[in-house]
Amino acid sequence: RYGYGLAKLKDANPRAQLETCAPCHSHRQHIYPGFQPGDKFLDYFNLSLLDEHLYYPDGQINEEVYVYGSFLQSLMHRKGVRCTDCHDPHTTKLKFEGNRLCTQCHLPAKYDGPNHHHHKIGTEGASCVECHMPSKNYMVVDPRRDHSLRVPRPDLTVKIGTPNACNGCHTKPEETPQWAADKVVEWYGPKRRQDPHYGEIIAAGRKSAPSAVPKLAKLSRDRNEGAIVRATAVSLLATRYDTVASRDAVYKALKDSDPLVRTAALQIFEGWQPRSREEAEEQKRRIAPLLTDSTRLVRITAARLLSVLPPGILNTDEQQHLALALTEYQTGLNAHADQSGVHLSLGLLYANQGKAQQSADEYRTAIRLEPNVAGPRSNLAGLLEQQGETEEVRRLREEEAEILARDARLLPNNATIQYRLGLVNYLLGREDQATAALERAYVLDPTVPDFLMTLTLLYEKQQQWDKALDAADRLMRLQPGNPMFLEIQGRIQQGASRGTRRPPEATEKSGG
Repeated sequence: RYGYGLAKLKDANPRAQLETCAPCHSHRQHIYPGFQPGDKFLDYFNLSLLDEHLYYPDGQINEEVYVYGSFLQSLMHRKGVRCTDCHDPHTTKLKFEGNRLCTQCHLPAKYDGPNHHHHKIGTEGASCVECHMPSKNYMVVDPRRDHSLRVPRPDLTVKIGTPNACNGCHTKPEETPQWAADKVVEWYGPKRRQDPHYGEIIAAGRKSAPSAVPKLAKLSRDRNEGAIVRATAVSLLATRYDTVASRDAVYKALKDSDPLVRTAALQIFEGWQPRSREEAEEQKRRIAPLLTDSTRLVRITAARLLSVLPPGILNTDEQQHLALALTEYQTGLNAHADQSGVHLSLGLLYANQGKAQQSADEYRTAIRLEPNVAGPRSNLAGLLEQQGETEEVRRLREEEAEILARDARLLPNNATIQYRLGLVNYLLGREDQATAALERAYVLDPTVPDFLMTLTLLYEKQQQWDKALDAADRLMRLQPGNPMFLEIQGRIQQGASRGTRRPPEATEKSGG
């Protein structure tokens, strides 16, 4: 009964109900306080995409991602299925046991028999959820089902190494993924509605394969796929590539109808410091229209990125829109002011705005709140170095190196930690240690351009010309046509031919 404080969650549009459940059943970041049932999810939260450490490339669950991101991939979601079609909203228990849950909608004569599932009735193989919603245990005892409701694809296991429901049960030596894939072809034929499956495209994008760019661009526009899939494609284009084709696809995605896709497209501007007024004007032209976006997540992301622009670039209206969106951004951060990362973000914002003292204060607060966490010291050191305070800078970087060395011992296969350890050791003048860490980062993940570029520049500085030439060649294979990499390669070729030294300027990236 409406009028008694109940949100209207039985509307014909399932969005309100799904987004009321999503805050607890999603892997997300809280961006603004005060969410109430019926509100728009992306006005209060930022949903994690199909990132490498969370999902397999085909979108299956890997880490514990709490259902919502999986369900957004599903055809069920696109057809209007909602949580209460299967679950009691108060107990979360299933409405029906067994296959009856699915045959509410799916014709039993067609789907609930051996002609469809090719298994003996009553066995696990005849259960809808065992094939289409395989489970994974978390914390040893807590099984969670994958809510992407996907067709089993053992052929993808063969191609890209993802799990499949068939080999979750069939584990005899002769029951290989290829055996399972052959059985699927035998039963259902060779054609698949989703071929090429987006998992193949995302897997190639994660490896920065140049051939993936047109496929990722096409996937980003494919309305037959969920927004989280399209946004992931855009994110890979924005962060793993720098070509005319990749930029064109990302810029088009800035105008996409879905806010998750628009937000992903904004990642192309992360870390971009305009080097000229022309670049600043170009950045403003792309981003400023999103300051008045209908979704808060898009607005505050645009505002944070535009905070780096020098004075005089934005007109009066744009300045007002920026101020409003930045207020929203800061309100969201201050709702979690007991967390170190919040003050690191505030420090970055104030640094972008040229407020050096406020930025330093935020970094110091971040260090005080969580003294054993890497990140804030690097940012504070970079800020103080600009002011000539070399003694404290040295101390901060030595402390940061100790923390990162500890993290590297605890997570020896984490490429990003090795990369950051290499950077701070370089800035401390420990070139041998820096080289070892950067080489380790590249070995752990040879698909990240920054890892290889930094190592290439270090080889150049050390006049290790053979290594520098080889690394520059690998850079070009990683991103053919990248103008910065072309410049680096040309410079190294000249240096190697003359035996001269031209060290690049070292830059310290922000921690976090």
